[in-house]
Amino acid sequence: MLAAIFNAMGTSVAKSTIAKTPNLLLLLTWFIASPAMGQAESDADPRMFGFKIPKGKVTWLKGNSNAVINSSGGKLIAKPHVKVGDNVIMIMPDGKLEPVNKSQITDWTNDKVKWKTPEDMVDIVLKDPRLRGMRTRVRRKHLFVYNCSEKMADVTMRVMESMTTGVVNYMKTLGLKAKPPEAPLVVIMFRTEAQYQAYDRKPPGAIAYYNIINNNVVLYEESGLIAIDRDLAIGEALSTIAHEGAHQILANTGIQSRLSGWPMWISEGMAEYLAPTEVTRNLRWKGAGKLNEMRMLELETHLRMRAIEGIDGSVLQDAVATARLDSTGYATAWSLTNFLSKYRKKGFREYLLACSKLRPFEGSFLKPAAEIKTLEDLRKQKIKKNTTEFEQFFGSEWKDLETEMIKFLVRQKFESPFSAFVHYAVLAEVVDDDLKTKKLTGVFYTPRLAQEYATVISKRFATGGAPTIKIVKCPDRATAVRQTNQF
Repeated sequence: MLAAIFNAMGTSVAKSTIAKTPNLLLLLTWFIASPAMGQAESDADPRMFGFKIPKGKVTWLKGNSNAVINSSGGKLIAKPHVKVGDNVIMIMPDGKLEPVNKSQITDWTNDKVKWKTPEDMVDIVLKDPRLRGMRTRVRRKHLFVYNCSEKMADVTMRVMESMTTGVVNYMKTLGLKAKPPEAPLVVIMFRTEAQYQAYDRKPPGAIAYYNIINNNVVLYEESGLIAIDRDLAIGEALSTIAHEGAHQILANTGIQSRLSGWPMWISEGMAEYLAPTEVTRNLRWKGAGKLNEMRMLELETHLRMRAIEGIDGSVLQDAVATARLDSTGYATAWSLTNFLSKYRKKGFREYLLACSKLRPFEGSFLKPAAEIKTLEDLRKQKIKKNTTEFEQFFGSEWKDLETEMIKFLVRQKFESPFSAFVHYAVLAEVVDDDLKTKKLTGVFYTPRLAQEYATVISKRFATGGAPTIKIVKCPDRATAVRQTNQF
């Protein structure tokens, strides 16, 4: 089906991808002035990450010395991450980032940090009144805290543990110096969205997140699909959970320094690339770079839209430059990462190595928060140097690159995890630019996607008269495909 879509594509100018309304407060935590990739920065404002310390000159401490600091529990050894003014942001023994004033540092030492173990973290985590009464499971590098179903807990634990080892081994094949996590990896799993939101309020629809400050992954199980098929509901959630787990792993294995600013497309694209899961009955991590059925399903929809709008490289260029990705942007980032890793191997390794060398407060960041006054300002934000740096590694022929990427995608064979559920067939008759009548069809697994496709058709072919469009609800994907074939 994807091959048929590609064959229908033209070369007219594509429309820019417009991001959906973001959560402004979450995104503003990233809005600080930025240097070019790998270039030193004179000063930074840690308050943009939520730290309650003033902005100041950034200093990256050399050597392997650790800090001896006075804390409420006595003296302890912590690992310095970055110095900002008179404060040093430390990686504490429990893995959290915490600013420490230089007056609290009593000495520097070559002694190693005594990292907390997952066993040590049980009592520490359960002191939080929001987590009291939750069950725990201790693994070699993980602590899982949960009140979700045992099956959800089992699946999440299996995926997170296999990913941690697998990602480290994969990064080594690329020549990157990955290492096992030093600090414990905590994963908190709630049963319901209400419990999840009571713990830490997030935008609706965000079922999991990785907190770079406290180093935890937090998620919830509840889904509208549970009433239909619990395994499929868990599988759908697992795709997002694995994505956030990939962020946690990258941040704890020496690949992606916490507080560094990787371009959004590679930061999110790598998390997608590393996190494909089997989302049907065999719930598991599939391995880095394997086919991600959930993303392919979204891309099928996206490619149908592109068949109408045409290819000129602008969608790819927009995804690389943007400071925020919508659902299609995530799918494009995964597609681009997957494509480059297989067909631009040398450039991909070199680009990833350059990203891995970015230190805290280096990299790809937006303007200072004071310059972002409205959501419309936010939507317009592009980071020009993302484009410049991308072209240094992969060239500037955006149209050719996007065309090659789409050819790569249409060669991928995948089975929709929702094939047995209700689908929607869009049947449209339009008058094209040559005043010829033509038929367009599409199959979608949600009414929203079907309506979006119908809207794109209406706008694209409005000049030839109002298109005739019908959306047919079908009991499954096969029936919807038959509807389109018979149209």
